[in-house]
Amino acid sequence: MIGELRMKGFSADEIADKVNAAGYRTGSKRFGPRLFTSDTITAMLRNEFFAAYAPDDDRGVVKYKEQRHRGLHPAAFTYEEWQQIRSITGSMHHAAKRPERGRQTYEFAGYIACIHCGLTLRCQGHSVTGHLYYRDTAKSRRIPCTNGGELTVRADLAQQQFGDLLKSLILPTNWREEIRREMLAEAQEAGLTTETLEREKERLKLKKSRILKQHREGYIDDEEFQGEIAAVELVVRQLDMPEVGGVKFEDVIEAGEHIPGMAALWDVATPEERRDMVLLLFEPGGFYFDLEQRVIAAIKPRPAFLPVLRMLNGVVEYDEAKGLLVTERWQDRNRRASGSLSPTLTLFLEPHGKLYLKLQQVLAQLHVSVNASLPLMTKKRLGPAKPKHGIPATEWRNVL
Repeated sequence: MIGELRMKGFSADEIADKVNAAGYRTGSKRFGPRLFTSDTITAMLRNEFFAAYAPDDDRGVVKYKEQRHRGLHPAAFTYEEWQQIRSITGSMHHAAKRPERGRQTYEFAGYIACIHCGLTLRCQGHSVTGHLYYRDTAKSRRIPCTNGGELTVRADLAQQQFGDLLKSLILPTNWREEIRREMLAEAQEAGLTTETLEREKERLKLKKSRILKQHREGYIDDEEFQGEIAAVELVVRQLDMPEVGGVKFEDVIEAGEHIPGMAALWDVATPEERRDMVLLLFEPGGFYFDLEQRVIAAIKPRPAFLPVLRMLNGVVEYDEAKGLLVTERWQDRNRRASGSLSPTLTLFLEPHGKLYLKLQQVLAQLHVSVNASLPLMTKKRLGPAKPKHGIPATEWRNVL
């Protein structure tokens, strides 16, 4: 059907609409069944996998290291049909006539995402003004987005706002000790109690005394003695500051010492240098931007930088979304009845919100449809109808 429509001269958008209207869907492990888009159609019509290997051949093409090989799968198009499809596609493609420019570097490519739909933004440049933009592709990909899915933001605006956010970080003189206390508290919440640490330290002290005794009595030589003592002391230091979420205290301190330098150099750095800073700071897709309000909505730093960036002015972290730092500026501007969206609600958005995927797993285990209404809760009394103990009616005036 796709090949026939292209040979009739239909564009990728028109083919996608007709294929979707016919009830066909594309699918992936990540997103599940989805509507066809112009990008999907274009990719399929460029993929020689579906074409016949040679004239009068019914097998498709497999490419390996830029070499064509005859595949075992049946071809979707004959050799002649494929040549006609490629010829029509080439005649429909009108490349922009502009002078060749060097490859542009986008600092946040692959890292800036829409706060409402969660999709990473596509990078593009303007042929006339020369400005660089990040564009939301949710609409063209048929993915729901409360902002419409087609807004853009200039790259220099995102760059400036993040630079200002980075400069707002003022570390106190005792920031290392504050982070140490915070990591110890998180370790205790994870089940590592003070009593457990003390028992382990006592065990290591006894082990160290046994090693000293063995060395004095000649059971181990000097080299083995030094190695055993060093191993025990290393474990003791790790107990003083245990790992939290797979991150060591030393790694967090090293990351924190880098941030003031990044803030100072952000404005004068080259795009490539700023790109390296972004790669170091963020998780992929961890720079959330509100394209309608044109402000930074939230950031998701890498684990080593998270404890330090929690000290940023004007950010808040919710228990429901640990590791996501939401800017108060975005919260204040986003509190409106027309389109309110909390940072926790974004995790429920289709198609790949973390809590949305978790909800689908739970519903599948319960064999409940997502459109089915949940059973109503029956009212329950919080206590007996006539409690044995209570405030006498004559005393209500005094109490209230």
